[in-house]
Amino acid sequence: IIGLYRLRISSIEATEIDDDFIALLASSSVIADHLHIPLQSGSETVLKRMNRRYRISDFIKTVEKVRQARPGIAITTDVIVGFPGETDAEFDETVALIRAISFSELHVFPFSKRENTAAAKMSDQVESEVKKKRVNTLLKISEELHRDYEQNYYGKTLDVLFEDFNEADQTYRGHTSNYLEVHLKCQENLSGKVSSITYRGPKNSELKKA
Repeated sequence: IIGLYRLRISSIEATEIDDDFIALLASSSVIADHLHIPLQSGSETVLKRMNRRYRISDFIKTVEKVRQARPGIAITTDVIVGFPGETDAEFDETVALIRAISFSELHVFPFSKRENTAAAKMSDQVESEVKKKRVNTLLKISEELHRDYEQNYYGKTLDVLFEDFNEADQTYRGHTSNYLEVHLKCQENLSGKVSSITYRGPKNSELKKA
């Protein structure tokens, strides 16, 4: 597409990432340095109950290929906790895998029954309090992982596509190619523009002077 500056892929399954996609990722300057690849669970047995068509080993290999093709890329993921029958040991497997892969951020969801689905009819439903505790555990890990990831870019010059203006705090909000959010106060109208910044965190970054 002529004139396209940045193409962000909102979500892609690990099973959809083939060699052609990896080659495109390695050669394209338009595709953003961020992929959202849903994991759902880091336990092989839970994935089997979910009827997911991939194995943990395949997921890990896919992530490794992505990172080889695009070093420094941000990889975020979805995780569902409390799927029927999920034991403490299975949840611990998920935690261990998340830390091993070192995602840049997690989107965490408690399992919720949907009528007329096989999962809703399973007898070994996980108690709400257990699901809540597991969600909170992963949210804390997500904060830690995101903090570790963004600290790699402190002091570096990054390009930000500013998307909108926040009336509440009078800042322009945008994202870097690797999906770091930036809020910046500026007299100039930055909406819809790409500007270079010195990254010092979401709210302390500075506009680079021309």
